[in-house]
Amino acid sequence: MSVDYEKMGLFYLGRQFDAATRAATQDLVLYDSRDLTTHAVCVGMTGSGKTGLCLALLEEAAIDGIPAICIDPKGDLGNLMLTFPQLAATDFKPWLDPADETLEELRQRWEALQEECEAEVAALSATVAADTVALREMTLAPRKSDLVVNEVALVWIPGPAR
Repeated sequence: MSVDYEKMGLFYLGRQFDAATRAATQDLVLYDSRDLTTHAVCVGMTGSGKTGLCLALLEEAAIDGIPAICIDPKGDLGNLMLTFPQLAATDFKPWLDPADETLEELRQRWEALQEECEAEVAALSATVAADTVALREMTLAPRKSDLVVNEVALVWIPGPAR
């Protein structure tokens, strides 16, 4: 199907998928922007393509100058605004808070936490070792002097006569 989809008002969403052959066909999936409603919700299972579909719709709407208000709690759509083609550190600098810790400060704090943790483990190990020695010295078998007989009872259960 040869359709000029690069024109205003026609959204290109991809190609049709044939479930029988498990392959994309040459047929295009196009959406006429006149069919847009004032509100939309996109739901589906994890990995079903919700984000991809919404991104395609929003991109096509932006190309056509159609305004959109998006509520995206996960942040997928907002992250699209952060484009850094060269991935240079200087590109990210405006998005960082100068009050945030530097890498060196984080490394120093990490080392201090490691030392603190090692000291706590050593202290716990010493305590456990001392308790283990004390437990070994305890006897688990009762001695004769520990046993006190308070009462003796005789129970008679009649059985069959002989």
